[in-house]
Amino acid sequence: MKTERQLQNYIINRIRVLGGLCHKTESRSSRGWPDLICIYNGRCAFVEVKTPAGTGKLSALQKRCIEKLLVHKMDAFLVDSEELADELIDWLVG
Repeated sequence: MKTERQLQNYIINRIRVLGGLCHKTESRSSRGWPDLICIYNGRCAFVEVKTPAGTGKLSALQKRCIEKLLVHKMDAFLVDSEELADELIDWLVG
């Protein structure tokens, strides 16, 4: 993977091919909110995607949003590699 956008597209396409739903959130209207909301067979994952190779970092606002989701017993993930994307999809498919 070369860019964050390519990694997002990889996740979106894989989940949609499986028959799941994957929605890209709009950053202007939802600052700090995870990039993707992925749904498959009764499971929902909030996914923050960062630049592959570990160069992307969570902002303070993104950290707070993920913490709030976890408090509400939602599943939130940070994905910064194709391998982690595959693990997320495996978890989602169950």
